[in-house]
Amino acid sequence: MLYIIGFISLIGAILAYINRDQAQEPYQSHFNGQFSLFLRVLLYMAIGAVLYLVAMGITALTARAC
Repeated sequence: MLYIIGFISLIGAILAYINRDQAQEPYQSHFNGQFSLFLRVLLYMAIGAVLYLVAMGITALTARAC
């Protein structure tokens, strides 16, 4: 069931981006904040994936066979 979380957050970010110009002032800042948070999390996930692959590659290259 946790695989749905990424899909739902993507839908929420798309809806926030679409509706941010039509919203009234207090809600417009919330939509902007939600969309910017989504982009930051996406960036951090990409950085984490690259670091994970680099760390596993270094570990695989330097590991000694027993």
